[in-house]
Amino acid sequence: MPVVTTEYFGQLNEPLVIIDDFHPAPDTLLADAKTRLLNPSGTHYPGIEATAPPEALRARAELLVSIVRGTFGLTRDIAFTHSKYSMVTTRRDALSLPQRLPHCDSTDPNQLALLHYLSDGEAAGGTGFFRHRSTGFECISSAEQPVYFDRLRAELESHPPAQDYVTDSTDLYEMIGKAEAKWNRLVIYRSYRLHSGLIPKTATLSPKPGEGRLTVNAFARGNRDTLG
Repeated sequence: MPVVTTEYFGQLNEPLVIIDDFHPAPDTLLADAKTRLLNPSGTHYPGIEATAPPEALRARAELLVSIVRGTFGLTRDIAFTHSKYSMVTTRRDALSLPQRLPHCDSTDPNQLALLHYLSDGEAAGGTGFFRHRSTGFECISSAEQPVYFDRLRAELESHPPAQDYVTDSTDLYEMIGKAEAKWNRLVIYRSYRLHSGLIPKTATLSPKPGEGRLTVNAFARGNRDTLG
């Protein structure tokens, strides 16, 4: 059965939900991923992707909805979208500038990211969460976005990031927490948190499910009840 823990960290004390033993049959997802053609993502994601089946999340839909409501306070119009198999495969010397920085997936605090690890150990790394040092921002909402990117553009001129994946604190960012990768572990966090995959230097960057960093990535969105 799934084991759910919740961690809070950072100045905003935002939740990170960790669900171990998430899927009742994770081997079936790995086997399914091996049958799919994974293509370059076409986004800032440093690797390849393919559509994942609805069963990737549907098997624990009741649990996920209870967490979305109870922990994140999204009580209405809950929907799960964009479920994809994803594998990090881009060589370090081929990473673009955005791929060498922590990022947020959205500026919407009502959108959540769901990340299901189907690998572990050195192949998978983990996921780190960051504070931008000069602004103190840990989350980038629409209000923080112009201030953050104006400051970041100026900083990058004198402090370009290393030609590598982010794995720890840097001159521009402090790592304030992380989720360790573990087979059949799913983590949930708000999409507007600054985060990055922690890809170790020993990672193979293999495009083969079962060898490389395979995850199922999805989003959830909802709305909050308002007081009348």
